[in-house]
Amino acid sequence: MILLMICVVSCNSIDNNQLDRDSQLLAGLYCKAKEIRIRRFDLADRIRFTEDTLIMKEFKSNFFYQKRLDSLSAFKEPLTNLTKILSDSIFITQKKLYSKIYNSPEKKNLLDLAFKQAVEKICPD
Repeated sequence: MILLMICVVSCNSIDNNQLDRDSQLLAGLYCKAKEIRIRRFDLADRIRFTEDTLIMKEFKSNFFYQKRLDSLSAFKEPLTNLTKILSDSIFITQKKLYSKIYNSPEKKNLLDLAFKQAVEKICPD
C-alpha cells in the first residue's frame, strides 16, 4: 500500500514530505474539531442534567443548580465560536490544497488517503 502511494506520488510529482505535511495539517485540524465536538456534547449533557435537576429539586437547592447552569451556559458561546473557526480553517485549508497542489482526482485521492492514515495515528476512534 505504501509502495503504491510512493509510486503514485512520484508519478504525479508530489513530494512525499509535502504530502505528509499537508495530511498532518488537515488531520491536526480535524482532531482538534473532533475534540471540541466531544466537549460540546459533554457540555450539552451537563446542561440538560442540570436543567432536569432544577425541575425536580425542591426550592432550597435551586440556587446551587441555577448557579451551576449559569456557569455551564457561559461555555456554550466560546465552544460554538471555536467550532466555527476550526470548521472554516479546515474548509479553507482543504480548498487551497485542492486548488494549488492536489488539483486532479488522483492527487486528491492521495491526500485523502494520507489524511485518513494520519487521523488514525493522531486521534483514532
